Amino acid sequence: MARGLTRREILKGMVATAGLPYLGLGKGEEAFKQSGLQAEKRITLSPVYYVATHGNDQWSGKLAASNQAHSDGPFATLLRARDEARKSRRRPVRVVVEPGSYYLAETLALEPQDSGLVIEGNKNQNVVLSGGRLVKDWKPWKGEILQADLSKLALPDLNFHEMYYNGQLMQWARTPNFDPQHPRTGGFLQNAGVAEAKTTTKLMYREGQLHPEKWAHPERAWVVFHDMYNYETQFCPLKSIDTAKRVLEAAQGVSELRKGNPYYVCGLLEELDAPGEWAVDPDTKTLYFWPPSGNPNETDQVVVPALTSAFLLKGDPAQAKWVEQVTLSGLAVRECRGRAIELSGARNCTVTACDLRDVEVGVYLGDNTHACQVVGCDITATQGDGVSIWGINPDYDRVTDHVVDNNYIWDIGWGRIHNRCSGVYMHRCMRCKVTHNHIHDTPRYAIGMDVGGNCEIAYNDCHHANEVTLDTSVIEAATAKDWNLPMDQQKQRNRKWNWGNSVHHNIVHDSGGWGTDPQGQLSAPRFSWGLYFDTYSSGWHVYDNLIYNTVLGAYMVNGGVDNIFENNICLNGKTSQTFLETWPKYDMFGDIVQHNIFAYQGKTADVHHVNRFTKANATYRENLIWSADGKVTVGVGGLVGLHKETWKQWQEQGEDAGSIIADPQFVDATRPGWQLKPTSPAFKLGFKPIDLSQVGNYAASERRTWPRPEVHVVRDVFDYTPPQTLANQR
Repeated sequence: MARGLTRREILKGMVATAGLPYLGLGKGEEAFKQSGLQAEKRITLSPVYYVATHGNDQWSGKLAASNQAHSDGPFATLLRARDEARKSRRRPVRVVVEPGSYYLAETLALEPQDSGLVIEGNKNQNVVLSGGRLVKDWKPWKGEILQADLSKLALPDLNFHEMYYNGQLMQWARTPNFDPQHPRTGGFLQNAGVAEAKTTTKLMYREGQLHPEKWAHPERAWVVFHDMYNYETQFCPLKSIDTAKRVLEAAQGVSELRKGNPYYVCGLLEELDAPGEWAVDPDTKTLYFWPPSGNPNETDQVVVPALTSAFLLKGDPAQAKWVEQVTLSGLAVRECRGRAIELSGARNCTVTACDLRDVEVGVYLGDNTHACQVVGCDITATQGDGVSIWGINPDYDRVTDHVVDNNYIWDIGWGRIHNRCSGVYMHRCMRCKVTHNHIHDTPRYAIGMDVGGNCEIAYNDCHHANEVTLDTSVIEAATAKDWNLPMDQQKQRNRKWNWGNSVHHNIVHDSGGWGTDPQGQLSAPRFSWGLYFDTYSSGWHVYDNLIYNTVLGAYMVNGGVDNIFENNICLNGKTSQTFLETWPKYDMFGDIVQHNIFAYQGKTADVHHVNRFTKANATYRENLIWSADGKVTVGVGGLVGLHKETWKQWQEQGEDAGSIIADPQFVDATRPGWQLKPTSPAFKLGFKPIDLSQVGNYAASERRTWPRPEVHVVRDVFDYTPPQTLANQR
């Protein structure tokens, strides 16, 4: 039986629903008395409905199990429980979902009339809500490949691009085949040449690499590819094939393609030639599948996604009607084509202790949402973001005050990757907090933000990001959504909407970066930073972070004013430790880099890299620098045409006043850390001790799993040792 909410949790929700502050158990009761409500009476009378796999929608739903006469018991569906809850005038109403797997017939829409509803399962048991359809009755087809009829399943269409076997994503039949030893970076062809100057959609293949002559329906093919900048993954239908010129044309593109860009073709039955692959024939409504093991006619399960979402919380703010105080807790949501849980027009709603996977996005906090929480969830195997906070209005106060805390988000982003794809992504929002999350193995950022103000990113453990993209970082911010506006408007909006953000007490490492180099070869790690503040990001305060194993540095500012980077520990940047670049388009002044520790291997690596830099742009001061080989240099200029200045030349220009070269004296010098010996010379420069012991997930009743050990992920091993020569890291 599912764990019920505690008396305190129920009372807290009731007080909030009544529009009163929660003052603790005793004071909360007094608050209810003042409003004419008796708290204890409300707790006693608050309705509870049950849903179970053995339930019946004709029953009352008031029993967790059927009675002896089998004449009453739980409901069978959430839809029936929601409808019954709507009849109650008392709030909160609890719906307890008993363990088992539920294949949802439709998305559960929660509207303003559902405010105060709590839907909960026992987080320690499997309460699985699937937006998919279980495929049964498999028959032999060819060799190891099986076939199943989809015509009788309640599918909206056959345009699904994912299929799951025992909860694992299988491969849509592809060429070249998936490489399990290199799941992110293997299994690609490389563009054999430039099919057409400045093309964004045409890819070439070499003779014998593809065999389109055997494709009965090439119009059903899709192509997955990366362009020259490799900001994102394009995933779209194949438009045409020129077999004479060996050219594929995709239906859409993003940026220019050049020789060496990686791609593969998928979705064709003729390419189903390996275990774990599947394909659909839409004419016969047949699914074909080569099981990697087991038997889907026995205990093993094949599921294809049908619903866009499992939950849609949608209010009507224009009519002052909000979805409020809805809680989803202890649920496992699976197999949706889109967002597992989507909110718009919602306030003070909570998603907690849920397991979200095999969906496009875990939780989507959309337009007109405020003060919602995503807390203690496990999120993995998404096609895109783990959590999206996504405003669509130029005035960011339509999306505010959200909290994303204590979540474990890993191994995400297996579909079409937009150029801001993140474990947690924020867009046009204000006063949001992203705290105490553990995020790793992402195709692009761990945490990303494009325009927003007074947000906080703190106490997160973020690592092994950017496994398939370039020009990127582990934590990133930009103001790209405004950059087509006139400059005076950009400046005004920057001060009003994009200021007051902070990044502090995070552990950030292994910045990654993978793509095509100027010679047309795939290489990694390359073109990445630990923290990247792009396109006029301004007014950021970055402090008390540990950042290590980066390529171009722990910290990057690409145009922007009044950013402060202080009291951070930055270790082992492959080519530099900080990177400041001015854009002629943007102001850059008032930036400060002070009281930091920069320790690295030396060799060809620089302590700083500056481009188009003058003293008016930024101030470096009172930093501690330690190069393992004693050589300290500053790179000046672009990545192409870079020249180096000695430390003496740099300080003679008035930079890094008060900075010194000295051993920082780590307590444990054998591995990256933040603890210093009391005798460290950094303290005399103004460096303050950092306590990162509370970084990442923590024990709480809202945590889905605890302890939360890091899941092993198969990944490429990237080397952050400084190169022997100044190779172009772009």
